[in-house]
Amino acid sequence: MAPCCYTEPVAIHQSEIAVKMRLEIAKWVAAGRSDREIIDTYVGLYGSKVLVDPRTLHAGMDAFFPWLVLILGMFLVAWLLKRWRVAPRIATASFNTEVLNLPDVDDE
Repeated sequence: MAPCCYTEPVAIHQSEIAVKMRLEIAKWVAAGRSDREIIDTYVGLYGSKVLVDPRTLHAGMDAFFPWLVLILGMFLVAWLLKRWRVAPRIATASFNTEVLNLPDVDDE
């Protein structure tokens, strides 16, 4: 991973450090250094976070995840709107008589 932001592999990231790393890797490969030596050099410099495990990259999920979030969000909004909808209240006879039987405060 590119050590500037750890969002993309060095092979495709366009930051200055990633370009420098690609040039260094090409130079070291031409000089005959092994993959393990190159990896160990970068792990020593930036830590194990620079390592990419291809088995953990889910390219198919990248396109699917935003749609999943959108659909779940729509269901959440519909559920909230249904829940917050105010049900009409019907006045009962007991309520009306209680209002009518209240003492008048102006008479005192």
